[in-house]
Amino acid sequence: MIARAQGDQPPKPVAALTPGTAIYRASLEIDGKLVPLDMARTVKLEKGAWVVTEVTTMSNYVSIDSVVLDRKTLVPQRRVLRDPTLTMEVQFAGNTATGTITARGQTRPISIDMHGVLFADGPGSQDAIAALPLRTGYSAEFLNFD
Repeated sequence: MIARAQGDQPPKPVAALTPGTAIYRASLEIDGKLVPLDMARTVKLEKGAWVVTEVTTMSNYVSIDSVVLDRKTLVPQRRVLRDPTLTMEVQFAGNTATGTITARGQTRPISIDMHGVLFADGPGSQDAIAALPLRTGYSAEFLNFD
């Protein structure tokens, strides 16, 4: 989804991310059967940037979704998503998203002018939003890559 950002600039975080790992266990009911779902979410500082990775496991399905965020602005720089059905690798620079998506053995290029800078996208989205100056009367608009 792309929503218009105010002044084409992302919101400005006022807090840094907190490194750590959270483990979640849940279950989904699918066709009357309970299917266990496990998720590990890791936030770490690596080579001067924040890396947020979510690993989701359900039966024989494993999805790994990772984003690299600028250390100060929390603007996404790179995202890699891998699961049994697809691989997506995207780099974000300024208003542009470039990379590839591979599904069913076919690789297709991605090259998109997003008309603004991305913010709060992928596995780091909740962290980026939590780092904003959230208070009564505060509002922000930002772009997501979907």
